[in-house]
Amino acid sequence: MIKGADDAKRKAVASIPIPFDRQHSPSLTAYYPAEEKTVTPAPRPASQEISADKPAANDSDPATPEAASGPITRAHIDGLIRELFFSLTSIDTIDPDVELTEQGLDSMSLTELISQLETILEVDLDPDLVFDFPLVDQLTDKIFELARGK
Repeated sequence: MIKGADDAKRKAVASIPIPFDRQHSPSLTAYYPAEEKTVTPAPRPASQEISADKPAANDSDPATPEAASGPITRAHIDGLIRELFFSLTSIDTIDPDVELTEQGLDSMSLTELISQLETILEVDLDPDLVFDFPLVDQLTDKIFELARGK
């Protein structure tokens, strides 16, 4: 039989409540399922600019059906990805040389990004698309190719 320390020498074990402050914890509402409608991306801050080698997107909101009613352009898809990225991460600048998954997209926001793109562009996208085309320009080009072929 194994014998432990005498009860007089042992420290008392007490339950300690785990501190949790809801006012300082991140909101999980971005991960709640939508009610059969798309989430309108937050407007891009004025500080965010599309690089000079890319055509500027039109002034209409790329998530609106009116913007998508005409032919889908690469600039439209680029702007849409940037708007959705900002609405999911609150990061207003995408580094073109760094993979999107290393710039703030976790698995839940990545799934939401693909889902929103599918809904807005009315095209089926593979969930692994961001892993196969990890840079924003690669992803934009691939989605543009898929959207033109629908």
